[in-house]
Amino acid sequence: MGKQARPKPISPRCLKCGEQPKFITSMLDPPTGRTFHMFECQCGNRTWVSEKM
Repeated sequence: MGKQARPKPISPRCLKCGEQPKFITSMLDPPTGRTFHMFECQCGNRTWVSEKM
């Protein structure tokens, strides 16, 4: 079996300017097992979102 590509997470609209931020990276928090996704907007605002467990 091949490795399946996970779809990029969708971010909420930027709270600063209302535009759609782009996906930057994902990180795993080993103690909790949660995955956090980072998004950055063209205005420079960064947002972190965690996956629901």
